[in-house]
Amino acid sequence: MSAEVAIVIFILFMIFAFFVSYFSALYMIDVMGLFEPNVFVATMINLLQGTSAIFIWFLYSIKISETLFFDGLLFGLTLLIVSEISLIVLLFADREKVKGYMKKWNGKIHAVKLFITYIGKVSLKKLSIANSKVRKAFNKSKS
Repeated sequence: MSAEVAIVIFILFMIFAFFVSYFSALYMIDVMGLFEPNVFVATMINLLQGTSAIFIWFLYSIKISETLFFDGLLFGLTLLIVSEISLIVLLFADREKVKGYMKKWNGKIHAVKLFITYIGKVSLKKLSIANSKVRKAFNKSKS
């Protein structure tokens, strides 16, 4: 495999690592509602995949030449730092959107709770009326 193909695969893997960590963080923030722990987990996922790519680059390029190794190492570290910073910035920028979604969602949940409470009160009222009628009919049949 030529060095150009290896560099392209290396770049694509780093981009893939960024998107995996970004979308997993968005999903987990949406599911769990916790922001900071999921941002930390996303940065660790990105860091793990980025260092894995750099390690694989090390295994590939050390056999070819030292300059290719050091250039790839510098390029990989630069990509890793840029992807970590952009991941954190994008997640904090999306935080306001997530808060807006949570407010809408909580409003809908509150409306559903009110509706269920209203139905429950109406049902209890009907049940108590029915019980009082049954009680009266039972008392009449006893006497």
